[in-house]
Amino acid sequence: MNNLVGFSSMRRSNCRKRKAVRWLLSRTLAVAVVSAAWITGGLSRAALPSGWSDEDVGSPALAGSASYTNGVWVVIGGGTDIWNTGDQFHFLTNSLSGDGAVIARVISQTGTDPWTQAGIMIRNDITSNSPQASLMLTPGNGVSFRYRYAASGSTFQVNQTGITTPEWIRLSRSTNTFTANYSADGINWTQLGTAQIISMGNTVLAGLAVTAHNNSLLSTGAFTGLLVVPGAQAGVPANLINPYTGNPAFTWETTWPLPQINVAGNALTPRMGWNCYFVVGVSGPGPMQSIIEETADALVTNGLAAAGYKYEVIDGSWIATGRGYRNSTTGDLMVTNTYWPSGMKAVADYVHADGLLMGGYSDIGSPGYGSPAQIGMYACYQHDADQFASWGWDFIKIDDHGPGDFYAACSAIANNSSGRPMVLSLSTPQVDGVQFAPRIANSYRVANDISFTMGAVTWSSILVEFDAAQARWFAQAPGHWNDPDMLCTGLSGISDLEGRTHFNLWCILGAPLMIGTDVRMPTE
Repeated sequence: MNNLVGFSSMRRSNCRKRKAVRWLLSRTLAVAVVSAAWITGGLSRAALPSGWSDEDVGSPALAGSASYTNGVWVVIGGGTDIWNTGDQFHFLTNSLSGDGAVIARVISQTGTDPWTQAGIMIRNDITSNSPQASLMLTPGNGVSFRYRYAASGSTFQVNQTGITTPEWIRLSRSTNTFTANYSADGINWTQLGTAQIISMGNTVLAGLAVTAHNNSLLSTGAFTGLLVVPGAQAGVPANLINPYTGNPAFTWETTWPLPQINVAGNALTPRMGWNCYFVVGVSGPGPMQSIIEETADALVTNGLAAAGYKYEVIDGSWIATGRGYRNSTTGDLMVTNTYWPSGMKAVADYVHADGLLMGGYSDIGSPGYGSPAQIGMYACYQHDADQFASWGWDFIKIDDHGPGDFYAACSAIANNSSGRPMVLSLSTPQVDGVQFAPRIANSYRVANDISFTMGAVTWSSILVEFDAAQARWFAQAPGHWNDPDMLCTGLSGISDLEGRTHFNLWCILGAPLMIGTDVRMPTE
């Protein structure tokens, strides 16, 4: 008898899901909501990303070079030193106008001389005797803050011994005041020496520098997390708090206010598609290849893809303990054959072959949310962004378990080495995302998740999301959308009428329409 009751309940649930899919399809066609689309080009990899160049400064005896591969910047330099009245080194540069900062993690350096140097620099010009400020790691003398006040002037330094690679370093400019900081984790920073006033032009050169401290040798420095960040480098304001704990939030951001990232063109209309979270959760079986491929086929067969539901998104814990790992040698994210037997690129290729767009998930920290916990992007922002692009992802949702840096993650994705456009969506339950997310992403979550237990949601939680989104109407514009979470139409816990009202409210908001129910049911 219990089995018959369970079977009857399951049939009613499946019937509701089928009705929900049919209704969503008809309603979507009726309101004529059209998703954005673009034609993605082939993947390519240049020696250096756009905007970057490299050259020798001061005519070292041995020519240097620079390259970029899979999130790692490698600079090879000769020369005698960055010291006295003139310098010899190799310089990887980009331009910086006005206030700003250059940030990087020095992961390794070669060279037997204790004053071999690999680090970051802000420099007035390319001449050997130019005014400059630099923060360098050395094999034998720790970290050194070096600066020259005027052209052909003497060079001064302050150093802290006992600091070795890997180490984060940051050099900030405010008008003509330069400040140097170093950090073991990229979160807790220590200032080196005192801020120095150095007269430089408004537009300067900023980037990576390597010198061998020996004109007959070459030295190699390897870096990750390189950022040239424009804008004033103020601290996070005290009123940016976690609404659930009352504690200051995001104090680990590298810069505040966050500079604008030009991503609006990637999502001029709200995205439409399907997300796996309400179907498989982040625990238990979680997302896997078979579910993603079956759902891609169902979106096409049901007519949802033709109606504009193009994005298929893998949510949390797709790569976590037991489901994948980070290769300790290459830094690559590796998925397991149990859940992703063909590999992630093959899954994206399958989705693309159905005429759909592929989306995924990560976190600014590592670990992230979920049980088992998601493997996040922290300290591997550029590497992961480049890997997501090489897989063919068209969308990424970034969560805020942290600690980590939203700006670094979004900047890396927007500037991935393949040049692939990826729609950026931020999940910000720890803080009110309206305070920063519209500057760096295409959408952000207006509140915490819709209250959810596997297969069921609550109507009151849906209304909380609606109220939060409409209160933030001013933050929405083409390319930047308020996201009140996924569509729950067809799930248990709400009636059919509530599910339809839910859909209509999301349309009124101009919100992303991401289906949260299982669309693999037949539509008879």
